[in-house]
Amino acid sequence: MTQEFLNFKRYLRIDDRTADIVGFLNPVLSGSLDRIVKSFYERMRTHEEAMARFPGGEKQLERQESALRSWLLDLFANGASLESSDAQIRIGTVHLSAAVNEELMIASMNWLRIDISSVLRECELPKEVGLYESIDAINKLLDFNLGLILTSYWRVLQERVMNADRLILIGQYTAAINHELRNPLGVIGTSAYLLRREISDKVSGNTIKHLDKIDRSLERANSIIAGLMRLLRVEKPKRDRVDLDRFLAEQEDHLLIPSTIVSEFRGPAQEGVVAMFDATQLGQVVENLVRNAIDAMEGKGKLLVELTNGPTAVELSVRDSGPGIPAETINQIFDPLFSTKSFGTGLGLTLAKAIVESHSGSFRIVDGLDGKGIGFTIRIPHYLEPSKMDD
Repeated sequence: MTQEFLNFKRYLRIDDRTADIVGFLNPVLSGSLDRIVKSFYERMRTHEEAMARFPGGEKQLERQESALRSWLLDLFANGASLESSDAQIRIGTVHLSAAVNEELMIASMNWLRIDISSVLRECELPKEVGLYESIDAINKLLDFNLGLILTSYWRVLQERVMNADRLILIGQYTAAINHELRNPLGVIGTSAYLLRREISDKVSGNTIKHLDKIDRSLERANSIIAGLMRLLRVEKPKRDRVDLDRFLAEQEDHLLIPSTIVSEFRGPAQEGVVAMFDATQLGQVVENLVRNAIDAMEGKGKLLVELTNGPTAVELSVRDSGPGIPAETINQIFDPLFSTKSFGTGLGLTLAKAIVESHSGSFRIVDGLDGKGIGFTIRIPHYLEPSKMDD
């Protein structure tokens, strides 16, 4: 991304002078944030297609207003920095997940362009800059951020198309596998059971060990088939109001974590925080991630499961202090049937990612604990409810 980022800045002629101008304008623009945000959402409320993207109505718009204010503050403070570019790519991914199309995104950026230009024309500018170069610098900055957002649209779309094609192919094979193998596997299982009953008192322990291997292999084969079928039947989430502390406590009670692993389940600092998601489906995600972490640490290490609530999304992180994942395979871990474990089915992370994406959410790989291991952060956008339970 770094070279691409630099080339884009060079193409738009964003240089040190541009950054200086934005820095001079920061106090003026930051002081006019309320006016800019208010004007933006007045336009939004009169735009039928735009409002259709906010099923939560006014409550959701209040969250979005807070998010826009934070985004503008960062924009005026950091300009076209590398850190800012990463934020714009994430914003593009969120907009795509919420079904905001490119046309609406371009129109929205133009609304901001109009409102910021109006502020610059009407206020007293710093002595270091003139009106023309001020508007020119802001236009360059907005063009840069719009380009990054739209770039993320295409990247995510390409990834989704590839995933969809892969799942279609897997679906075709799975239907055939399910049809052709269930009966033979059942016959093998029944025969092994009857054979064990017939010879258990007459053969050596080595023979029994081989029968145990048959049972384990059958169990794994059936798990793979069942996992593939679940992957193809990920249902649309049933979003309900979920108390985050209660959800986290239920996960802690349900999961079997060895006593040799130091685990911590950390919820929001404030009590009574709620979010809208399918608790059963997200519970599956937590279970898959925690099981992977326990297996990776081989029963010894640290585990942190953390749930936080922001103005626009709830985030769930699962991090461990295990050996981590080799760099050469890190990009394959979400692929169906890929596993770093000799006994794994390679479907846990694939299913978890499918559930998160069905919530219009995102899945991100992060650092583990104590400079080791690996972590995953899931981001589920808010839709319908405020962050506090009503009395």
